[in-house]
Amino acid sequence: MNTDIRVSVNFFEHPKTIKLQRRLGYEGVVCLQKLWCYAARLRPDGILRGMDPEDIAIAVQWHGAEEELVRVLVELRWLDLDDEGVYILHQWMENNPWASGTETRGDSGRFSKLAQVLPEVHRRLSKQGVSGISKKQYEEIKQDQRILNQTLVAKTADTQRVVDDSQSGCLADAQRVPNDLPGVSLAPSPSPSPSPKTKKPESSSSSSLPPPAGTKTDDDDDGQGVRLDEALTLIQANAEAVMPAREFHAKYHECFGVLMPPALNEEVRRILGRYPRDRLLAAFMVTAEKGGKSFSYLKKVIENEPSSRKTDWDAIEAAAGA
Repeated sequence: MNTDIRVSVNFFEHPKTIKLQRRLGYEGVVCLQKLWCYAARLRPDGILRGMDPEDIAIAVQWHGAEEELVRVLVELRWLDLDDEGVYILHQWMENNPWASGTETRGDSGRFSKLAQVLPEVHRRLSKQGVSGISKKQYEEIKQDQRILNQTLVAKTADTQRVVDDSQSGCLADAQRVPNDLPGVSLAPSPSPSPSPKTKKPESSSSSSLPPPAGTKTDDDDDGQGVRLDEALTLIQANAEAVMPAREFHAKYHECFGVLMPPALNEEVRRILGRYPRDRLLAAFMVTAEKGGKSFSYLKKVIENEPSSRKTDWDAIEAAAGA
C-alpha cells in the first residue's frame, strides 16, 4: 500500500487550484487532496470504479452537496469521466507514477516469491514471458499446493499401512497374480536353498530406464509455455502414478518366484515414497530381462541414474554382484 503521493510545489498557485478555491472554498481544495490520498491507498491506478458522486463525497468527507463537488472537479478537469460513466483522476499516472505502479510492483514481488515456493511453476511462467501475478492468482496457487500436500500425506499413510500388512495378506495377493514362470512354485523356497532361477526372456536390446516423474528434458519443451491456470496443475505431478505396496509385493513374486521377505518392508517403503510407478515397473522388467536374482540387483536397477541416456548395465551388474 502507498504511504505518500507527489504534489507539485506550484499546486496552490495553479489556476485550476485557485478556481477550485473560489467555487468551493478551501474545503474543496482539501477534499481534492483527500481524494488523491484515497486513490493512492485504494485506487492506485486512479480509476474510481464503482464510485458515484455520493461515494466520492463520503470518501473525502465533503459536507456540501455531493453532486456539486463532483461537478466542479469535472468542470475544472481534476476528474475525467469516461464513456462508461467511470470517474478517473486527471493525469494521475503521469503525475504520480510511483503510487500508480504499486499493484505492478506487488505482482512482481509475488512472482519473485513464487520462485522460492514453487520453482518449477515460476520457471515455466517466466519462459512464457510472465513477470507478475495478482494476489488472487498467488492465493489460488498456494491453495492448490495445500490440497496437494494433504493428498500426499494421505497416500503416504495408506502406503505405510499396506506395507505393514501381515505376511499372510501378502501371500493371498501373490496367489492372485498369474504365474508366467514355468516350473516355479508359489510357495517360498526353503532356507538356506537358493531361490529358483527365473527364465530369462528374449530381449533384442537393452532400454534405459525412464527418468523420474517431472524431469525436464530438451525434447519436452515445445516453446509454447503454459497458461497460468495450466501451471497450477504442474505441482500435482509428484502425486500421480504412485505404486501401491501390494502391487510391489506381487511384482516381486512374479519377478523372483518367491514372496518378498518382511525384512525388506522398510526399504520398500522408502523406494515407494521416492520413485514413480512407471520407473518401478521398468526396473522389474529390466531385472527379469537381465536375469537378476535378488532384491539387491533390483534395487541397483531402480536407483540407477546414469549421466547419459544409455544405461551402463555392466556397471549395474558388477555393483549388484550379478
